[in-house]
Amino acid sequence: MKKLIHYNVLNACYVLLRNLLSNVLLVSNFSNNFSNFSLKRMHKSAAYCVLMFFVFASIVTNSFGQLVPNEPLIAYNSSAIPTICQGVPVKIQMQAGSCPGTDLYQVSINGQSGTYQTVTTAPSGFLTAYDATNRIVTVNTTNASGSIWVRMTSCGCSIDQQAYIVNPAPVVNPGAGTICSGNSYAYAPTSTPSGATYTWSAPIVTGISGTTAGTDASTFSSGTLTSTNVSATVVTYSVTPKVGTCLGTPFNVA
Repeated sequence: MKKLIHYNVLNACYVLLRNLLSNVLLVSNFSNNFSNFSLKRMHKSAAYCVLMFFVFASIVTNSFGQLVPNEPLIAYNSSAIPTICQGVPVKIQMQAGSCPGTDLYQVSINGQSGTYQTVTTAPSGFLTAYDATNRIVTVNTTNASGSIWVRMTSCGCSIDQQAYIVNPAPVVNPGAGTICSGNSYAYAPTSTPSGATYTWSAPIVTGISGTTAGTDASTFSSGTLTSTNVSATVVTYSVTPKVGTCLGTPFNVA
């Protein structure tokens, strides 16, 4: 009789745990031929089954180590990393980890191997603001290059994820020249990175005519300037460089 009960217990446990255990251990097939047994025996079987479950859980835990929570995730789609222009501030939201109160967030604005700065309630450096309730940090990208990465540590596990690709803003040295009335001034700026285009508006200056505007031009040209003034007059153009979709700091040509 004890053997029959044990047999039924094993079969009952097998049915209850088969799906849960099939991905962890190779479970031997038991016979599907169940014998009828009384309600009292069923209660005993259920108790045996629960006991066996905890024993098995203890064995699995001791054999394979403690179960580790899921790795932390960042709250953005890493398969479609957005591109930004250097100098444009961005906000990054991190997802809560598995160990609230101990989660640590860090940000690098110079690639995955760059220097990481820890996010705190009193942000400093290139971290300008932090909304702790929603876990949103604001990042100044003026000195960013390459890409922005976030490192999250939760429950002893760390993960790095790329948040943004950073395109550089062009840097151009200002230009200046002196011309006589009836002439034009041309200037070919050198930009970093190369390949910038330039846009400017035509300034309005008393006694000066012929100023012209330019849009996405590869070089600057003042237009043919004519002066009716009796003394030298400074004509200043504010020129904005652009590489791709990224605008640089405007510079003057005078």
